[in-house]
Amino acid sequence: MTTSQTPFLSEPVAGKRISLDTFYYWRARAKREAYDLVLSEFLKSGMTKTELANRLGKTLPEVSRMLGGPANWTIATVSDLLFAIAGGIPKWGITIPRRARRNDSRPRWLDSQDTPLTKRRAPPQETKVRQNDLGLGKPVPKAASKDQRPPPDYAEQLGHS
Repeated sequence: MTTSQTPFLSEPVAGKRISLDTFYYWRARAKREAYDLVLSEFLKSGMTKTELANRLGKTLPEVSRMLGGPANWTIATVSDLLFAIAGGIPKWGITIPRRARRNDSRPRWLDSQDTPLTKRRAPPQETKVRQNDLGLGKPVPKAASKDQRPPPDYAEQLGHS
């Protein structure tokens, strides 16, 4: 059985038509980002809805409806609101969202060092230095006692060594 990636919300591909669902999603997201910008500037300004209505030449119910959500906003609506609130206009740019890749992460237990599938190493042993005839030291490993030995390799236990 083979599966294919869903074209919904994927990057545009040359020669292929973009689905309407994809356009609807990105339009809604752009409206939401514009709304968040306008609302944050409005809240920062400390202005009342009545003052904003006076600046825009609209009624209070119209401004309340506009600040309630980006239902039917146009570029003109966004720039009018931002100029009336903060005396500025939006700076336009493009943001390319990072697509999440499936199965991009591993469970933590796979990275654990203490699993039956990983080989445990013995702790480093103390060394003594033995003097040779020329007076130069040569490290000699200390003999490990039976209870200091590392655990056996699982392959050795299974007889696969």
